[in-house]
Amino acid sequence: MTDTSAPLNEMRRIRTVKLQDAIVFISGANRGIGIAFAEAALARGARKVYAGVRSLSSITTPGLIPIKLDVTSDQDVASAARICGDATLVINNAGIGRPGGLLGLRRRFV
Repeated sequence: MTDTSAPLNEMRRIRTVKLQDAIVFISGANRGIGIAFAEAALARGARKVYAGVRSLSSITTPGLIPIKLDVTSDQDVASAARICGDATLVINNAGIGRPGGLLGLRRRFV
């Protein structure tokens, strides 16, 4: 008889990210799931949590380090990369949803 739990246990091990003492950078952290990711990282023991936001005043959670970031600005992206160069985990949450589906997006980028 084959042990079928071994692959499942390995998948669980791989999918588990250790946040204890991590230095985390989260883009799009001003609201919604982004701020939830940031607060969860703090609660799980991250040593430092950078919150990439368009408006620095949107971050009011103690312990979060607000970083000015509009991902459409090359200057903001370069500055955030310099400031947050010690990050050990990056969660790219920035973006916006636009109506029209994926085919409409494909036409703009091809």
